[in-house]
Amino acid sequence: MRDNEISVDIEKLHQLFMSGEKLSVIAYKFQVSEGYIQRLISNERKQNPDKWPKRKKKKQTMEIDIYSCEECGRAFGVEECEDPKVCPCCESELWEYSHSVKITI
Repeated sequence: MRDNEISVDIEKLHQLFMSGEKLSVIAYKFQVSEGYIQRLISNERKQNPDKWPKRKKKKQTMEIDIYSCEECGRAFGVEECEDPKVCPCCESELWEYSHSVKITI
């Protein structure tokens, strides 16, 4: 069956879309292609943009612990809760914790 022959319940689509469900999951639930779902949403958005807002991509963050090497003086970072073995610059084992930062990836 071709995509243009398939009937999708627009209200159910809207409910899933507004709940933040991924488009690939919505497409799977309706057993249609993700492209077809994107086209439906795009067409609905043109007719009623307030009802079909563009969704912001979720940003992923991670926390990095920053350490300072007592030998070479350089700062370096490792993932939170991981203690460095040596300074990656000079391989010294003399380092101390400085602070933590959150980064967006």
